[in-house]
Amino acid sequence: MGGNIFQPNVFVDISDYLEEKVDTGKIISVKRFPLLESDRVSDLICRTYVYLNFLFFEIISGLHNKSSLPSSTLKWEKTPYTKSRLWIGALQPNFTLRHIASNPELAYSQRVRNLDQLFLDSEEVLKQYPPDSKQSRLIIWPESVYPDAFFKSRSSRKRVLEWARLHRTAVLFTSVDWEQDAEGERYYGISVLVGPEGQILGRYNKIFLIPFGEILPFSDWFPGFADWMRNQIRNMSEFKSGTEYTVFRLQSASTLSAPVCFDIFSRDIVRNMTRNGAGLIANLSNLAWFGLTNATDSMEAFARWRAIENRVPVLFVSNNGSSVFIGADGKSLSPRLKLFETGFIVETVETGSHDSFFREHGEWIGPAYLVLMLLTVWLFRIGRRDFSRRNSESSSP
Repeated sequence: MGGNIFQPNVFVDISDYLEEKVDTGKIISVKRFPLLESDRVSDLICRTYVYLNFLFFEIISGLHNKSSLPSSTLKWEKTPYTKSRLWIGALQPNFTLRHIASNPELAYSQRVRNLDQLFLDSEEVLKQYPPDSKQSRLIIWPESVYPDAFFKSRSSRKRVLEWARLHRTAVLFTSVDWEQDAEGERYYGISVLVGPEGQILGRYNKIFLIPFGEILPFSDWFPGFADWMRNQIRNMSEFKSGTEYTVFRLQSASTLSAPVCFDIFSRDIVRNMTRNGAGLIANLSNLAWFGLTNATDSMEAFARWRAIENRVPVLFVSNNGSSVFIGADGKSLSPRLKLFETGFIVETVETGSHDSFFREHGEWIGPAYLVLMLLTVWLFRIGRRDFSRRNSESSSP
């Protein structure tokens, strides 16, 4: 097994026995090489592989010459690396949004949205928590099911904080918020994480806004047209886009990000969240507006792509369905809750991402495809020209 550690101005490659816990096995042999001021992470990774190969050939050569395995006096000093395991209960409450739907005929559910029902549903989910488990607990409410503006409603906020503290359970959910500036009130769609001690651990401002649903394109340029559109589209919201790819830290090794609804369409949003350290992506959505259509299937497909691209688990949870837990390989880790079904998903998951070429070098993929396409066209034209020339030569007397 290979590993590495830092020492002052030195990078150390280590060969050790493979134990159940990473970086705890007895160290066999060590290779050291200097750190240069010009070194980048990619340089260290490449040089590490080279020196690991040196170690491998030295050890195998010794065994071939009937020598015993070497033994190093170096000891592990750092805390062994572990992936954090997190117990998650995700609700699909299937609340009706008839009172705010642009087309009430598409609101198939009859369950009334309210905070008391959310607490009751969450307590039912907590009954699935293993009594002998010591894992952290996280309850997730999808988009549009929390009925108040969290940071503006003191009484509602207090109830959520007290519920989290009473049940020693973190809660992740969405809400809205607004602030006053020189141009008036600016609204945000947000996700909020409340910790098990009843403390607010952070918020994320939604970045990807839907034209004519959450934002009016070019409204500053064409104010007359914007006013006309406001009169034509019922319940249209106008939000301000967030700018930060927020990562929540629930415990020392559990990190997650909570993109809201159509944020999952943007590969850059999820990519930057995982680059910032998110070990789990929880996409909180509400697709009730689309009724009995394939909108939720399309959204779920995007969630699977985001999981595969970034090699990170993705929880796709929606108010009215569908909802499913997706592994880093894009495959389902949980049963799938169907459209307009009331239920919940319970899973214990390892948070953390794997190596991903796309995550680290995604900005080069588009240009690389363009170059490849142009090269293909160029080669095709050369081949066609050569073929025409040979054809004409063969037909000449």
